[in-house]
Order: sequence, then C-alpha cells, then structure tokens
Amino acid sequence: MSQYGKLSTEFYDLDKPCPPQGAFRYYLDYAEKAGGPILEPMCGSGRFLIPLMARGIEVVGVDASPDMLSACRRKAELAGVQPALYQQYLHHLKLPDTYPLIIIPAGSFCLLTDPTIIRKSLDHLYTHLASGGLLIIEIEQAVYGTGQSPTEESRWVERSDGIKILMNATTYRNFEENTSHHINHYALIQEEKTLETEWEELDIRYYTIEAFTCLLENAGFTSIHSHSAYDQNEPPMNSESLVFISSKTCSYL
Repeated sequence: MSQYGKLSTEFYDLDKPCPPQGAFRYYLDYAEKAGGPILEPMCGSGRFLIPLMARGIEVVGVDASPDMLSACRRKAELAGVQPALYQQYLHHLKLPDTYPLIIIPAGSFCLLTDPTIIRKSLDHLYTHLASGGLLIIEIEQAVYGTGQSPTEESRWVERSDGIKILMNATTYRNFEENTSHHINHYALIQEEKTLETEWEELDIRYYTIEAFTCLLENAGFTSIHSHSAYDQNEPPMNSESLVFISSKTCSYL
C-alpha cells in the first residue's frame, strides 16, 4: 500500500491546515487532565500534535510516513515546539514509556484494514497505555448500502508561490465488507505545466459500534463507551464519525 507521500502530504496540509475547533477543544480537554506526556500514534504532519504542544501539552508522535513526519518537524520548528517523533507502524509500536492518554483523532485508525494488523495494533496500544489511562480513538461508522459504481472527485489547492496541487480521487465502496478502496493521483501544476505527479492507494475500514467494542474488549480494554464526535451524545445510527473511549485497568493478585 502506498500512501501519504510528498505531494499527498503537501496537499493534506494545504487542504486541512488546522484541526476542527470542536475536535481540538475535545482532545485538549482530555490532554490537560492527563497529567503527563500523551501519545498520538498516526500523528501525520501534526495537525493536532502541534497546536496541542503550543498549548503546553507534551506530546509524543508516531507515524509510518517519513514525508508526514518531515512535514511535522518543519511545522514544529516554525511553531517553536520540539515534539519527540518516531517513525513506526502502529502494529510494530515499541516505545520506552507508557502514557496516561493515547489519542488517534480524525479516523486515522480506519486506515488499518487487515484483521491481524488491527489486532496487533490494539495490543500495542494497550501495552503503551498506563494503568488507569485512557485510549481515545475516532472511527468511521459503517452504513448500510448496496453496490455502487466508483465515485470520482477532483480538487486542487494552491501553494503560497502560486503552484497548484491537483488531486483526482476514485473511490470504490464495498458495503458488504465495510471497506472502501481509494486511488488518488496528485499533480503539481505551474501555469498549466505538470512538474511532478504521485499515485496513492489506500483502504479504509468502517465499523459498527458492536464490532469496534468487541475489538477493544478482546485487546483488554475496559469501561468502553462511544459517542458521536465530539458532543458526548449517544451516537445516532447515522453518525458518520464516532469516538470510542476505553481504559486500562490492571488487577493485582
């Protein structure tokens, strides 16, 4: 799977320069109560990590994409913060510490689609969560539907130097398996001349509340509850995004 390369990362940062205000306030509230450094796996280019650090929160970031982490370092330097960043896949996560709070915002966890990788990733999250700590993951909720033809979308963003990045995206949705396959093509364009191109393929898995609760339980998490993002209300059936909060409770013999 090829995803989040150089042009993809640049498009992402220009398209989503800041976290949504409601989402940021939500995670900031939990981070301020955590009482210690927090962990953000799949942190990407730091859309949440950097503004959290700018508010005085110590955040350790992990991501599999070297291009995303490079962008995160550049943005962190401009913001005057110094995050600890690691390039690791989530199912290989190995850090020296445990954390009172682990967050994965914006549905990033749904990029993991292989059942074995999902299970291993949750196991590693459990290992890196401190006793009594909280894991907060946002996921995309499965919806019922029937087979459809591929959908296509084209969008572009413009850099400060006037050069545009065009994205052509094709999405194949599989309702039976609760997945989608995405093929994205990026083109760096200056005065109608293509300077550089990049292809990206990625998959997304969608979850029912019951299915994701079961995965968390099997990994050992307790006190699991979910709500619609980010209003703390019971999730309606048509909520696109759901937030799951669970904890790690250790018992001593």
